[in-house]
Amino acid sequence: MWILIVVITAMPVVSGTNGISVNMHEFESENTCQIAAKQFKDQFHKVSESDINARAICVKK
Repeated sequence: MWILIVVITAMPVVSGTNGISVNMHEFESENTCQIAAKQFKDQFHKVSESDINARAICVKK
């Protein structure tokens, strides 16, 4: 079992506080997890702004 961990952080723009989001999804194989991580990274980079940072990593459960 593999877990995809997605972390998104945002710099303070208006409110003056940082924002963070952490999500996890389970996959049966490392390959499937890596494919999902790549898809996230590809889609995120299309819409991300310079004030937002995102990471997607796969770890063995």
